Amino acid sequence: MCGDSFEVYHRKRSYGRFTYEWTEDLSGLELLCERRKFGEICTVENLCADLSDFALPVPVWCVATIVLGCIIRELGTGSPDPDRLDRLRKELDHQGFAKFELLNRDVA
Repeated sequence: MCGDSFEVYHRKRSYGRFTYEWTEDLSGLELLCERRKFGEICTVENLCADLSDFALPVPVWCVATIVLGCIIRELGTGSPDPDRLDRLRKELDHQGFAKFELLNRDVA
């Protein structure tokens, strides 16, 4: 994790840089992998995403999806930043991805 972007490391290889950007009209979010759009969130009920062009291992796209979901959920709720890694860890554990370690590389 570094700010609003992150990478997923799996079997000693880095995948991503996953992040998001607001749409031009600020009505939704574009989901990005390696600066290429792979999805968009228009409303809570309207989300589309397709990572198939990136040929990612299944655990990588699962973890990336969980992390992006948590980031976006926090954008909507305005949750305080210090607790985000704890909430993310709990969600990864809950979804069966406890083996993935969280490294916060935010620069103060």
